[in-house]
Amino acid sequence: MCRVLALTTLMVGCLAFAGSSSATTLKDVKVEVRVLDFVGGPVEGSPYLGIVYDPQNRESLADAQTIESWFGNGDVKARNAWVPVLADVHRLGELPGFRAAILADGMGGFADVVLDYARRYATLTISSDLACVRAGKCAVGVSSLPRVEVILSRQASQLAGVSFPESFRMMVTEY
Repeated sequence: MCRVLALTTLMVGCLAFAGSSSATTLKDVKVEVRVLDFVGGPVEGSPYLGIVYDPQNRESLADAQTIESWFGNGDVKARNAWVPVLADVHRLGELPGFRAAILADGMGGFADVVLDYARRYATLTISSDLACVRAGKCAVGVSSLPRVEVILSRQASQLAGVSFPESFRMMVTEY
């Protein structure tokens, strides 16, 4: 009986962890922008950086608005002139091709939609949800807690037609 209870508790804990996510931190976004700087600037005529979010998820919307505000108030400084644009994941197919997109919190359930968009428009996708990258759905993952970690999905990068300089690939973990 104790074994069943312990196993049930463990399974519930694992499910709760798998469904949980955390808001993107300012440090995450600063590292994500460094990745963008490393890869290159916006294509001429396409300086837009999508901030993809789910408007039906309050946490996702709040996270996206916070990320956008960090660009607007100067907390995030990029070498290149990116113009952040909030991008509703439900309307992603109607939006122009972004050169890059940062995924706000709560986008795990839309990984296939985002990957399809990235494939169609050769969009570099960056997320603080490392599971998205490990699953091959996002090109780059950034986590700044407890230490900075940058991971790269070969599969998602190749599908999106995004390449990285060897000097960048030497500094990250590839999946």
